[in-house]
Amino acid sequence: MNAQFISNYKNYFEVKYYSDSAHTDLLPDNFSYTDDTIIYAQVKSGNCPVVNATLHLNTPKKSVNLVDQTICPNATTTLKAETGFKHYRWMKENGEIIAEGDMLNEISDIPVGKYKVELTSQNDCTLEQDVTVFAAQLPEITNIDVTGNTATVYVSGGNPGYEYSMDGTNFTSSNIFTNIPRGLHTMYVRDSKKCEIIEKQFLVINLINVITPNNDGFNDVLDYSDLKIKENVRIEIFDRYGNMVFQSSDKNYLWDGTTNGKALPTGNYWYILNWIEPDTKLPVSYEGWILLKNRN
Repeated sequence: MNAQFISNYKNYFEVKYYSDSAHTDLLPDNFSYTDDTIIYAQVKSGNCPVVNATLHLNTPKKSVNLVDQTICPNATTTLKAETGFKHYRWMKENGEIIAEGDMLNEISDIPVGKYKVELTSQNDCTLEQDVTVFAAQLPEITNIDVTGNTATVYVSGGNPGYEYSMDGTNFTSSNIFTNIPRGLHTMYVRDSKKCEIIEKQFLVINLINVITPNNDGFNDVLDYSDLKIKENVRIEIFDRYGNMVFQSSDKNYLWDGTTNGKALPTGNYWYILNWIEPDTKLPVSYEGWILLKNRN
């Protein structure tokens, strides 16, 4: 905060300001200061005796306690300045008054946003101080690397350290999970602020090697529908002569042991699974055989 002292009576008085009591370091008529300071004035008027004065210049004081905060996106907080100011006026960034009062050194239920407070000191100096309430950044699951029955979770953003869970209830600081059953699962992650739990599906692929299409409800089809969470999925199945007997279409990852609606003979068939990992954009490929046991 700058203050200016201007002589308004130059026709009657000669006023000079000095930074030292010996009156050797002359200050200009217009000057500014940013901290509490003392200056020395000397006033002359005609043949009258010189008058010396000591001026104590006080700057408006900021609140040390009032600092920027980071809170959960949908939460609220309390803005608090020190006691001891003469008056407080709390405002939104646009100047709209939220509350004011002589004893109102804090306000509650304040959401994310930009605010300011006008602080009036006991000597009636005023200062406007800005304060911002930031929304905490949520973490992001960048990748879940699955090797066999082990999943390793990679997270960025938010506020470390992270906690991980496969049931959304029991969390651990370890990002490695072992002995995971085959199939589609959900990984849950939260950061140190625990604002929100984020989740992401991942797959421990079940490589099927036998189907028996006899309508008994067990192993009737080759079912890779869990691959729906992947990109550019392609499933191809070949007979022993290299003829393609099945090729997956968009989101249809089931094979019932037929080709063109006709049941295929019992025997070994070979498959190729291809897809793109959504997070890393890396291609994945599996090759293997499957035994088809048909009633014929």
